Amino acid sequence: MYDKCCKCAGNILPGQPVFQLAIGKYFPPAITPTMPVHLGNWHKDHVNESVFRPQGQPYHCAICNDEIAGTEQVLYGVIGKQPEWCWIRAESRGYVMQLVACKKCWGTEQIKQLLDEATVGETRRENLQYPRRGGGQHGR
Repeated sequence: MYDKCCKCAGNILPGQPVFQLAIGKYFPPAITPTMPVHLGNWHKDHVNESVFRPQGQPYHCAICNDEIAGTEQVLYGVIGKQPEWCWIRAESRGYVMQLVACKKCWGTEQIKQLLDEATVGETRRENLQYPRRGGGQHGR
């Protein structure tokens, strides 16, 4: 079974560029937070990357600009390659994250606006895979 794009509902095949949105805990010096909740994937060409401020460590919230502390829970987005069907976490993510938001900013109108603008309009909410539990490196 392949992941579906949250924008077009089309299959995202292994190796294709993907934008992945998740919630996890940040444990520096690890680049990517944990992934206990996978929110969804988009084909990379369905994402307007110009709205993001890709950043390396130390990370700052895209909304309030507060520095993300170690062990803090965050909403985050990365661009990578879709893994084989039995894995969840995008591969070849690089050393930056496209989106990082602290927990106090998740439910704000600003984050909704940012995500709607980034995903080129209203996302097909029924395609969000929420919540998906697990460590990110296990079968579905």
